[in-house]
Amino acid sequence: MTSTSKLSALFLAALSASSAVRAADNSADLQTLYQRRIPFIVQTYPVTGGQLQLSGWVNNITATGQWPDVNYTTGCPAQRANWPAQNHWLHTIPLAAAYTDVLPHSANITEKPPYDFVGNETVATVLNTAMDYWFQNDFTNDDCIDKGGLTNATCVCGTPGLWNTNWYSNVILIPRQAIQTALLLNDTVTDEQRATAVHMVERGATTFGRWVNGLGFITGANTLDISSNLVNAGIVQALHGNSTGFDLIQGAFDRVHNEVVVQTA
Repeated sequence: MTSTSKLSALFLAALSASSAVRAADNSADLQTLYQRRIPFIVQTYPVTGGQLQLSGWVNNITATGQWPDVNYTTGCPAQRANWPAQNHWLHTIPLAAAYTDVLPHSANITEKPPYDFVGNETVATVLNTAMDYWFQNDFTNDDCIDKGGLTNATCVCGTPGLWNTNWYSNVILIPRQAIQTALLLNDTVTDEQRATAVHMVERGATTFGRWVNGLGFITGANTLDISSNLVNAGIVQALHGNSTGFDLIQGAFDRVHNEVVVQTA
């Protein structure tokens, strides 16, 4: 495999089920792919602080859907690398996993925690408030994808919305976290929330085949990351009867198969 074509663990999980989905667009194949994604999402965002950490996120969210410990600075003043605003989703995803009872049971997260996270209405409200905060403040100017702050583009400093001057946050990172949340919650997200998460992924995929400011053309591992997001978006859509989801899944696998080069020893 070439050095620019390293498969992430998440995408390997989806790739292992690709032949089934490519062969027939039926519910059993889709469920197989869905079930193989969930454990990898959960493992990516461990709950290191256990019950206290989860309870803190539930109790401390503001009425607007923000957490006091998250730096929401956006646009030109925002930190470019490891955008701190992503911590909004790093709170949301473990809570979604706890709510849907897919967290691994351990000494910290027991089968029946003192705070009843699973199916809890308060947790559901927190999740909806958190998702809606980001989705309602998502940027709408497509120049913000990779041209934020440039004087020769329309996404100038001060443009409304949650965006970063680093293309990676807008194209891969935040769309990944948003669609993973939607995938974990599945039936409990609203149609609008689902559509917005999918839109964020598809917007990131518009960078295929064009020059991306600060990067160049999308290739290698970046291709795999965007394709992984597209697979998740396709699953989210297909699980709810939108047949275009299968097209997203198929297109993502086709792109990966064209990108990855396997070399013999």
